[in-house]
Amino acid sequence: GSVSNSSSPKHSISSTTRLLQDKYTHYLDEVELLITRALSTKSHCFHDAVRSHDEIQSFLNTTRHAISSLRGELSNYDSQSLLTLLRLYRLLRQRQNQRQLLKRLESLSIVKQ
Repeated sequence: GSVSNSSSPKHSISSTTRLLQDKYTHYLDEVELLITRALSTKSHCFHDAVRSHDEIQSFLNTTRHAISSLRGELSNYDSQSLLTLLRLYRLLRQRQNQRQLLKRLESLSIVKQ
């Protein structure tokens, strides 16, 4: 009788251990599933963020080149405008000098007559 009693607690401990092991395995499977779902969601978000970053980077590069080109054109335009203004100023000054010269010549002409 004592042999059957001693084998019964071992069997009970073994089945309890097996039940706990099955229970923990089930919990681990659930945790693994939750982790997989979370990673899948986060992975999708991460890829969207990377794609968005790449698009922004491309836009910034395009914008930077456009700004650089525009600065060059403005610099060239400013130089051309300055040269045009200087030519205009020179022509105005020449006209003013010519008018003064004409007045003096007219004065001399009147004096000689």
